[in-house]
Amino acid sequence: MGHFRFHTRQAGTLPLVVTLLGYQPQEQMVKLDGKPQRFIFTLKEARNQLGAVTITSGTFEAGGDKRNTVFSSRDVVTTAGASADVAGALNTMPGTTRNGEEGRLFVRGGAAGETRQYLDGVPLQSPYNASVSGVPARGRFSPMLFKGMAFSTGGYSAEYGQALSAIVALQSEDLAPETQTGISLLSLGALSLSHQQRYERSSVAVTGDYMNMRPYFGVVPQRLLTAFQSSGGSVALRQRTGAAGMVKVYGALNQQRMGVRQPEAEWEGGRPVNLEANNVYLNTTFRSPLRRGWSVQTGAAATRDVQTARIAVRDTQTHQVSDQARRELEQSIVGRMVLTNDSASSYWNLKLGVEGLVQRNQQGYEFAPRILCFAFRSGAWPRLLSLTLLSATSLWAGWAAAPNTPACCSAGMLPRAWRWRIR
Repeated sequence: MGHFRFHTRQAGTLPLVVTLLGYQPQEQMVKLDGKPQRFIFTLKEARNQLGAVTITSGTFEAGGDKRNTVFSSRDVVTTAGASADVAGALNTMPGTTRNGEEGRLFVRGGAAGETRQYLDGVPLQSPYNASVSGVPARGRFSPMLFKGMAFSTGGYSAEYGQALSAIVALQSEDLAPETQTGISLLSLGALSLSHQQRYERSSVAVTGDYMNMRPYFGVVPQRLLTAFQSSGGSVALRQRTGAAGMVKVYGALNQQRMGVRQPEAEWEGGRPVNLEANNVYLNTTFRSPLRRGWSVQTGAAATRDVQTARIAVRDTQTHQVSDQARRELEQSIVGRMVLTNDSASSYWNLKLGVEGLVQRNQQGYEFAPRILCFAFRSGAWPRLLSLTLLSATSLWAGWAAAPNTPACCSAGMLPRAWRWRIR
């Protein structure tokens, strides 16, 4: 394949390595004593050096195990127009559809709910903050929480069988790199405090933030947004188990208040709309290698999200202004376990998984002189390889005709008939 000549002033015993693309490398130890030496190498062809080219539809990955990182936390916060939002950054990728009024992730014409998001392998039931019509919603989690993300618009495995348009797999940071404390103060009226403590095999991170834009609105009046206030905090615990195992516990609490004036011809200056939202999220995961190439990743997450929206209405006869309210309550618990075998073959791996979901939704409407309450409760019990084994749903409602006497659903077991409770 060629002749090569080298000159060196070094002495001693050094390795001589011969490599060529498509052939197996060879290495030989050479003793340098200042005299000319001649070597002849015969390389053997490596048949599996260049594997088949595999095209996966719209897959972009970022993580520590990938040499070429497409999206990292720094890329998210520096993407133009993303406003340091994960969904905003992913909306710049091919296959997505940017919708300025929603702010959520729409892929190939599908709805936002058809794009499933996962945090450390556990599905996220409420990945976005609350918002009203005409105001874009932001992602619930900071991009600095993640070390990598995988965005796929098709061709994903049966592990993500509930996704219709795309998946967003988010991987949180493992152990904190060092002990540090952070303080952030913005001119918009935001204050953020954070502290992370690193131990030998564990770490603890605590954050708290508060934002109130009312003073800013007093200096710079706004036509659409009249008030915005949010507060929250989070705690992240990391514990290493064994040589490569990891236990992660993450909890977050968020409260949000928003005031908006939506443009409408009958209202001078816009119709007032107020939104109050409270969200609690808890995520616990565990991963560890097992024997004979097997590894396990399991986790559970609980979510409680309450949103109350109030809109002003005007009586056409008396012109009296009153409020109508809509209250939405979403509670869910999801658990998942995945067993993976990467040693079965060099071309494919084996995954076995089970997932369970229990969810309850409730909607209440207040409009004079009646109050109406709907509730919906569903449970999907363990499924194997995205095959639902058992599911149960129920829908029931109550109605109260007398003023200020709401009727709500019973909070017991899944009912077989209508249940009423007047309070």
